[in-house]
Amino acid sequence: MMAKDGKVNRSRMLWLGFLLCLVAAANAEIYRYQDENGRWVFSDKKPEKDQPVEAVEVNITRPPQHTPELYEKRQGQLRQLWLHNPYFAPVQAAVRSTMFERGHRVLMLEPNSHTLVGEIDKPLPTYELGYVIGSPKAKHSDVLYRIPLPEQQFFQVTQGFGGQFSHNHPSGYHAIDIAMPIGSYIHAARSGTVIWVKDDYHLGDAQQFFLDKANYVSVLHEDGTYAVYAHILQGSAMVKSGEQVKAGDALARSGTSGYSTGPHLHFVVRRNAGFRNLSVPYQFADEQGRAFVPTRGMKVSGSGRASKP
Repeated sequence: MMAKDGKVNRSRMLWLGFLLCLVAAANAEIYRYQDENGRWVFSDKKPEKDQPVEAVEVNITRPPQHTPELYEKRQGQLRQLWLHNPYFAPVQAAVRSTMFERGHRVLMLEPNSHTLVGEIDKPLPTYELGYVIGSPKAKHSDVLYRIPLPEQQFFQVTQGFGGQFSHNHPSGYHAIDIAMPIGSYIHAARSGTVIWVKDDYHLGDAQQFFLDKANYVSVLHEDGTYAVYAHILQGSAMVKSGEQVKAGDALARSGTSGYSTGPHLHFVVRRNAGFRNLSVPYQFADEQGRAFVPTRGMKVSGSGRASKP
């Protein structure tokens, strides 16, 4: 998909390097307890009654830029067009503009990099940017994943591969949803490099407005595919972009941010299929190391234990 990207105001460029180093952070606490009916309650205020309470500390961060972005520079008489890739993963990008002989240019961007797209000795014409995370050469390896949950707790799978509610698009067909109370720990299903972390949004609902609002942690695997752990709780990320993680490491806490009907983890593995995000099928390892795919209604734990629906 090509996204319109208008010309960048030059005064913005003076601030770019500075803003990339800034992160607005704030600490907050959420209290987790059960009401008289046994239902879990999450609040920023302690309950009035004397009862067991768990304090969940969150660190709210706001990254200054969360997508690849085109910007302009001057080099003597030349006007240059640059492209910044903030992700810790390669990105395939396409820039459309009349400044190129063919009307466009395709580039592979290195992780966390700035790349010169082109330069001319006259004012830059308008341009458009489209991109996909990952290399088109990525091929999913035959590897078993760890269920991304705590080892001693069971959670129910509410939607599996091809789920009718929302797993009906190529980018999310091979995804699973696991219902998890807000604040539950989410663990890495496979080792890799954290591509990006977004945990700055607190609202969620099953309305179109929330489709691009979900918080998430994305992790690049050695075969070029990457996993997305979505709908995490605001400020709960326990890892940072560029950090190396191992299977089983805690990544964040569950939430219901973005397009969501309730607190859950949305887990999907994707690859770049030539300027197209494509979800890939994967399997988890059970307690004996055997492969299986969780289906709707099944209860699973991070230890690999699973009960049939």
